[in-house]
Amino acid sequence: MARQNQVKDMTKGNGTAVEMLTKPCLFCGMQQFIRLTEDDFKKWAYEGVYVQDAFPYLSASERELLISGIHSQCWRDHLETEKE
Repeated sequence: MARQNQVKDMTKGNGTAVEMLTKPCLFCGMQQFIRLTEDDFKKWAYEGVYVQDAFPYLSASERELLISGIHSQCWRDHLETEKE
């Protein structure tokens, strides 16, 4: 369920923000809330806007979680190759 309130600084204009609960991480099963606007979510999910363009206010790891369903720590632990 989303919690709503008015946000002024997340985007260029005012928008209704929601705290979206992500799907469970593919490795650890944990979920987290990500704060975004409904309009931006619709642009990404239904209109094909690139995640970095739809959510410039989210961190790269938050955007990756939306795309792949993997937390940044789990990504590092399971998917990064060792640098020699």
